[in-house]
Amino acid sequence: MKKEQSKTDEQQMAEVRQKLEELHQDDGPKLKEHLDVFDDAVIAIIITVMVLEVPLPNNTVGSYRLFMRAILIFLISFFMVANFWYENHQTFAILPRADKKFLLMNFAFLAALSLLPLLTKWLMQQPTNLAVANMGFDYLIINMLRRLMVNHTNRELFGKTGAARTFFDQVTRWRILGGFLLNIALIGVAFIQPTVAMIFYLALPIISFVFPSDRVK
Repeated sequence: MKKEQSKTDEQQMAEVRQKLEELHQDDGPKLKEHLDVFDDAVIAIIITVMVLEVPLPNNTVGSYRLFMRAILIFLISFFMVANFWYENHQTFAILPRADKKFLLMNFAFLAALSLLPLLTKWLMQQPTNLAVANMGFDYLIINMLRRLMVNHTNRELFGKTGAARTFFDQVTRWRILGGFLLNIALIGVAFIQPTVAMIFYLALPIISFVFPSDRVK
């Protein structure tokens, strides 16, 4: 009797597990859809917060100069965020499904991106070499996380083995290394010539937007 009851319980548990697996089969595509919408909302808030940090001028010439400088700093940060949004959109456009690994990378990406308003405010108030260097370091972290998300997307598209997978692994490694060295160089420039580094940080997202290098189709 006990054996029959135990067998019945096991069958019921197996049916429950099977039913749960069937219900969760569509989790990946649904998670991707919700995550895409969530990212858009967070990035929109980031841009809004940044523009609210621009100080309004008074009737003095000095305050107007500070205002114009703050506008320039905002535009640099704006183009950074806008370019990351565009590249993130390209990634989601080809991502078949989202899993927990991609979710964690995406949240880390958004967390690093959310620091830009704070660093932008720092630059507006005290445009020192340390402020520019910290902006560069955050830009480096965001870039690395984005490239890992692109690599994960390639794995979902082409599988974890095969010639295509090997090719994209090699491309990803070179791009991560190249991006790391470039950003480290710019951080070094920021300690010597912060204005020059800021010009490069304005140019990078514009160049990346006009000449995308890692769109996968």
